[in-house]
Amino acid sequence: MKPPHTLVRILAIPALIAALSGNALTAGKAQKGDLAPDFSASSLDGRKVALSGHRGKSPVLLFFFAEFASGSRKDFARLKDLDDQYADKGLRVIALAQDEEKDGPVRLASSVRARFPLVLDRDAAIAGKYGVQALPHAVVIDRSGRIAAVVVGSDADPLDKAVAQVLK
Repeated sequence: MKPPHTLVRILAIPALIAALSGNALTAGKAQKGDLAPDFSASSLDGRKVALSGHRGKSPVLLFFFAEFASGSRKDFARLKDLDDQYADKGLRVIALAQDEEKDGPVRLASSVRARFPLVLDRDAAIAGKYGVQALPHAVVIDRSGRIAAVVVGSDADPLDKAVAQVLK
């Protein structure tokens, strides 16, 4: 198995930013209340994905993951459930794969029949904007474009509560 170089880069980016800025606690970390850093990318099925296109319209769930990470299949199935449950209430889900190759994330998305966009963030450019240091890493963004919650790990309860809160 090829070493997960992207994960190494993800872990190194916030540390480098913190070292350069002298602030190890907040450097490179998008936090609750912050305006969510914008990005534009193409999904693996060719759709254009721009976070700014949702501002003022829809809450967004960004989900950073890697197919090679343990529990990714269960986490991705939960993500699909959230999309199925709340898409008609306005929630937009964007999955951001931190894998080197697209094959694994595509298989994972296909296995649960995901309909939301899947972006390959191979160089961790988007993950770096959000201070992703561990996977999975979910960012719940309200309609105004502000970060309502950051949930790191696979515990479904905090993610469910954060999504319910932005849909009120």
